[in-house]
Amino acid sequence: VKGRKRLRVLKGHQEQITALAFDGQGRRLLSASWDETARLWDPATGKALHVLRGHQGEVTHAALSPDGSLAATTSGDGLARVWDVRSGALIATVGVSGGRLVAAAFGPRSRQVITVSDTMRLLTWDARSGAMVGAVEGQGHHFTSARFAAGSQLVLTSDRRRAQLWD
Repeated sequence: VKGRKRLRVLKGHQEQITALAFDGQGRRLLSASWDETARLWDPATGKALHVLRGHQGEVTHAALSPDGSLAATTSGDGLARVWDVRSGALIATVGVSGGRLVAAAFGPRSRQVITVSDTMRLLTWDARSGAMVGAVEGQGHHFTSARFAAGSQLVLTSDRRRAQLWD
């Protein structure tokens, strides 16, 4: 990129990288890949801190909590997983019957994670226990992404042709 200097190259994935996410302070980086793993990195050194294994399909989405303590991934296996950033340990696995979870995002205080499914559902989960705490049925096409507005409970979702704002 013109005007930018490459600082380092992070190597480790065996297949294409599908998603990248920084934590709120830029101290950790999460990468997702078709190789069925996600990796937590220290961007300052380029060192891989943890390889997150457990999905049975390509890892399609990656998110880090605002406080940097948790990571969330979604995969072609239809599940979302929540990981402890410090240890790399799996904390929770969530899914829905008859559909796939395609994206995840953390709430502003890192206590909740939202997922969207290809069955037009916006689901809210407790990030530590994996218990579902809310569900909204979408209208129209299946959701493709979701984000919390910084510092608030407003949620933005997208489908093929539109964005929708939820409270």
